[in-house]
Amino acid sequence: MKYFFRSGARYLFSYANPLFFNTIAINEFPKSGGTWTCKVISNYLDYRFDDNAFPKYGEAIIKYHKINIAPSLKEVAIVRDPRDVIISFYYHSFFVFADNPFNERIVSMSKERFNFSDYSDITANISTFIDYMLEKPVTPGFRWDEFYESKHKKGIPIFKYEDLRSHSQETFSQVIQAAGTKEVNQEKLSESIETYNIKKIQKNSSTSKGKVNFVRSGKINGWQDVLSEHDNEKIVTKFSQTMKKFDYH
Repeated sequence: MKYFFRSGARYLFSYANPLFFNTIAINEFPKSGGTWTCKVISNYLDYRFDDNAFPKYGEAIIKYHKINIAPSLKEVAIVRDPRDVIISFYYHSFFVFADNPFNERIVSMSKERFNFSDYSDITANISTFIDYMLEKPVTPGFRWDEFYESKHKKGIPIFKYEDLRSHSQETFSQVIQAAGTKEVNQEKLSESIETYNIKKIQKNSSTSKGKVNFVRSGKINGWQDVLSEHDNEKIVTKFSQTMKKFDYH
């Protein structure tokens, strides 16, 4: 019940808050680095970021996993290699996060759908999970390519997670400017990026065996350590047109 009240509150907030306060929407297919992006920009702009919580009115950043959102929001999209997204989404679907158990509902739904004997054995399970993600996953309700083709057609600015990681200063500056801030204080931005340095977050968030935190890996091209050639080919074949737009090979 709490989930539906929170969803309703966020829906009303997305239409009402921009009428009175500057409101930025960071939109992504789940597990594309949106939360990390929001935290860096929130820290830089000193805006609220109420993720997975009841929103409070004021200048704010909102994270979305939606194809259609309120047109009054200043929208920016984040894209990540779908192969890394699928692997990250696997852990999101089968392991309640030790540091933030907001995904309990998704884990419960996923375990009802997939009766894997050992959820920690991703090598054995990932091919079946890929087939699910290439069709119409219940959460978020659309495929990776459907989401980004929609954003591309609408002219929404799209930034790559890989660029945010490897060229952080330059790419975050571009995101902030695309969201409506013309002048970027590079020193302040550098401090915000360092505050949410993913390697530091991982170092400070140790877990016991069999447990997973929300920030699990964040690795670029981590899929190469997990996917077979056949599984890689399945994803590339299905998403080839959209992957080429973002130079994923």
